[in-house]
Amino acid sequence: MASRNVIIVLVLILSSITTMAQKDFRWENRIIYLQSPSFDLVNAQLDQFKNRSAELDERKMIIFVKVGNSVYEGLKLKETTLPTSLKRIDQAYFFTLIGLDGGVKIQENEVVAFSKLRNTVDAMPMRQSELRSQEN
Repeated sequence: MASRNVIIVLVLILSSITTMAQKDFRWENRIIYLQSPSFDLVNAQLDQFKNRSAELDERKMIIFVKVGNSVYEGLKLKETTLPTSLKRIDQAYFFTLIGLDGGVKIQENEVVAFSKLRNTVDAMPMRQSELRSQEN
């Protein structure tokens, strides 16, 4: 019984961390968060976004990159500080996509094709709503 209670408490803590994860950007932006010890994987991922800034903007996506102890924002890798909310993201993954609701939508340890990212975002209910309102 005690171990069950510990598991329940851990699940509640982890889910609250994920839910709190993006209070800074919640309901405003979808966040792509890349983290790696070197730029090799980061550069390969950023190549997927080359010439796609309009598509990223249309989908309200912003990018944060953490390489070692340095943090960058955007495709041009402007040095910045890591928002407090991103410090809680699971360090085990290279690529994390966080939706407008603050929930984790994709986590991968490899480069994510832009088509997969676009299809995932475009299938989200909030994105579908955005598309419908653009049609009207």
